[in-house]
Amino acid sequence: MGIGLKVVVGVGAGVLVVASPLAYIFGSAGIGDVVSASVIAGTAVAALAVSLWPGRSDAPTGDRASGEAVATRTGGARAGTGGEANTGVLGRWSPRRAVRAERTGDAVAEGPGARANTGIDERN
Repeated sequence: MGIGLKVVVGVGAGVLVVASPLAYIFGSAGIGDVVSASVIAGTAVAALAVSLWPGRSDAPTGDRASGEAVATRTGGARAGTGGEANTGVLGRWSPRRAVRAERTGDAVAEGPGARANTGIDERN
């Protein structure tokens, strides 16, 4: 769940916690029901809009359902003799699967048999 979606759901829950009891206390059960249903429906619509909004900075960059593999803004990695340092994407990819590596961290391999990858490595 992205941060925008968390904010929308959190604000909606907060409004529901405050508005619903006030409507029941100062109005009636019918008014309380209408207020509660309205806040819930508004939160659901807002959450849907946030999750579908194009170009969001907190949008997921890849997921298993889409088959997309992404490595972005990763940290550094260091490997010694015979080890492997990877800050990119590692695996086999089909032509239908999108793979990206952007602004990955430094990968350093030192010693015999050591390997380093900061991009896309399809050798598996």
